[in-house]
Amino acid sequence: MIIIDPTEDFKNTMDAFVKISKTRSENETSLEFDNHLKKFNSQITYTGNQKGGKFEQIFRGKQPDFTWSITTQFYAWNIVTIIEKKKNDLTENEISQMLEYLRMIVQISPERTYAIGCLTNYKDIIFGKATIINNKFNYEIFVSKNAIKEYWKFLHCNPIYLGHVKFSIPENFQINLLLGKY
Repeated sequence: MIIIDPTEDFKNTMDAFVKISKTRSENETSLEFDNHLKKFNSQITYTGNQKGGKFEQIFRGKQPDFTWSITTQFYAWNIVTIIEKKKNDLTENEISQMLEYLRMIVQISPERTYAIGCLTNYKDIIFGKATIINNKFNYEIFVSKNAIKEYWKFLHCNPIYLGHVKFSIPENFQINLLLGKY
C-alpha cells in the first residue's frame, strides 16, 4: 500500500511543532517529537543523546538527531537514514552537517553507494544525498517548502529508495570492531 497524503494527525503534529519549537529548547522538542514520530514510523529513534558502542563508531562521536534503523542494533548496515531537526531557519552549516552524516553512512556500509536523509525545522525541509562514485563523494540537496507532504512521503518510503542495501551476517559471527571503506 502506497501512502501518498499525510493524515490529519500528522498535519496537526507538524503544525503543533512549528508553534512549540519557538518557545522550547531543541532537546525538549526532539524528545517530544520522537514520541510522535513513533506513531508514523516505529523504526525512527531519537539519537541526539546517543553515546558509545556501535553508534559512536559509525558517527565518530557525533549524534544525528534521529536515526532510522532496520533493527535496534546500530550496525552500519542496519541504518537506513538520519533526520536532522532544527529549531530555526536552516543554515548552510546544518546542511553540511546532514551531508556529513550521510557520507559517514555510505562510507562504512557494505555495498551501499548512496544515502538520502533530511533536515527540517517543521515548516521547511531539505533532503540531502551523499553518493560515492569511483571513491569520490558527491552531494546533492533538494529544498521543499511543502514540509508536511514531503516529510510524510519520506517517513513512509521503502528504505531501498533512501539507498539502504540489505546485508546480513551469520548469527554466530561476532563483531568487535567496525571498519569502514576509506
